[in-house]
Amino acid sequence: DMIWFWLDEKAAPTGRLFCLRSNHGSNVVLLHNAHLCNLPRPGMTNLTKTVMKSLSLFCSAMMLLLSPLVWGQVWIPQPSTNSASNAMPVGGESEMMWYLPDVLGSAPAEFTTTAPEGFTIAESQICVEQIVAYDPFCLQQNWDDLCQEEYECCLGQDNVFRIGCDNVNACNYDPTVCVDDPASCVFCLENCYTMTMLDGEGNGWQGVMWTLTDSGGETAATGTLEDGYSGVIAGCLDAGCYTLHVESAQGTNAIQWTLNGSDAGVVTGGAGESVEVSFNGQTGCTIPWACNFNSEACTDDESCVFENNAPADMTAFNWELTFDYGCDGNSSTVILSFSNDFQAIDPSGLAAQWSVCQDVLQLAAEGAILYEGEWTGVGFSGEILFDESGCFTLLPASLGCTDMEACNFDIDADVDDASCTYPGCMNPLSCNFDDSAGCPAPCALPEGYLEGCTNFMAPNYNALATVDDGSCDLSYMCLIGTVYDPSLMGCVPTSCPGDFDYDGEVDVNDLLSFLVVYNSSCN
Repeated sequence: DMIWFWLDEKAAPTGRLFCLRSNHGSNVVLLHNAHLCNLPRPGMTNLTKTVMKSLSLFCSAMMLLLSPLVWGQVWIPQPSTNSASNAMPVGGESEMMWYLPDVLGSAPAEFTTTAPEGFTIAESQICVEQIVAYDPFCLQQNWDDLCQEEYECCLGQDNVFRIGCDNVNACNYDPTVCVDDPASCVFCLENCYTMTMLDGEGNGWQGVMWTLTDSGGETAATGTLEDGYSGVIAGCLDAGCYTLHVESAQGTNAIQWTLNGSDAGVVTGGAGESVEVSFNGQTGCTIPWACNFNSEACTDDESCVFENNAPADMTAFNWELTFDYGCDGNSSTVILSFSNDFQAIDPSGLAAQWSVCQDVLQLAAEGAILYEGEWTGVGFSGEILFDESGCFTLLPASLGCTDMEACNFDIDADVDDASCTYPGCMNPLSCNFDDSAGCPAPCALPEGYLEGCTNFMAPNYNALATVDDGSCDLSYMCLIGTVYDPSLMGCVPTSCPGDFDYDGEVDVNDLLSFLVVYNSSCN
């Protein structure tokens, strides 16, 4: 027997290593490394088995060198057409199907339109396709125990024939693999990731790439499923934050993926998706406008603080935002209401998030800071940071009643402060008395109700009045030289300086009255 190895031309694009065995120089059989390195074939001499066993490590090493990036892929080309007896027919009136021999080891798998004698149609066409592509022996020589073992493993894994690492010490250890590929094992001290790629059509991802990008925008890892239904790529990463992006697929290409090893555990998705993941990443506040924002944190721990030693109570009154794109003097103004849940809302309901950290105000929306300014002593002034950069000021708005129908309408008020009062009956004896009235309005008085002077000694006494309105003229109570003052409700001297006895004349009597109290103390 002669033993050698060969890189099959059809496998060359992926670097898949094959080994060949020749029996008596006449029957050439292609064997994959699984048969060469894992299990000797029936009929081999002891010398053949010994040589093949000694070559197993070499095969694994060669595979690692030739295919460092595709070790986890299931490579599924069309079955080999090297021999006419095993060639896969193309076309025809009937559907081509895979058939397996009823007796293991009696014949290879057949791909034909009708069932050959002694064959049964395969339960899983997909599994047979994957087996013969991986192990041509099952197509070109015999469907034996090892082919059947691989086939049954594929059936048990939802019709996916997995090739991967079966080393429990490897970070990409996979107990579900059907064939162990030692060269695929990856060993990391920490931060190991495994990216499992699935394709529903069995033709790979058709060029769709996935990429892990670190927080600095550098590509940390990337890959694709070149062919087949499934594949796994693993590697080691530095601790930190990453973005996993999977490109969009064309047509009906059914793409699924699973990322293992991140702080989030198992992350799954499909084509055209992006997710934020971390590997041993820091936790902290990840909101950029928070006072305690941590740019190194990957996972938010809900510790964010949005107000710290603010120079003004933002929620005490409304604020007038004047914004000027381009800082060219062509400004606009909007009134903002700041809430305790750190929302800044305009009259139309448009909202932004706010924070005030020491003397710095920030307004943000859609995850980005839009305005940033500093305290000026009366308000804030700063820059507009989004697409149309510019300047802005934020000052307390003028508050007051803005309803022109109200008693206390304030023409200078910018924002209504709910202080408006309205006309109403202010007479407590009225049937429609309004204790909230800000100015008088007609009253609905009881029958016979008449206001007027009810003091019969007053010159303006009204005998018909039933309610005294305080209008009585009480001047009849005043002495000569005094007059009645309604506002003081009493008599006051006339405007005659020195007339101490109020007789309308300043004479010796007034002087004597003055001398009586002259030089005396009022205490």
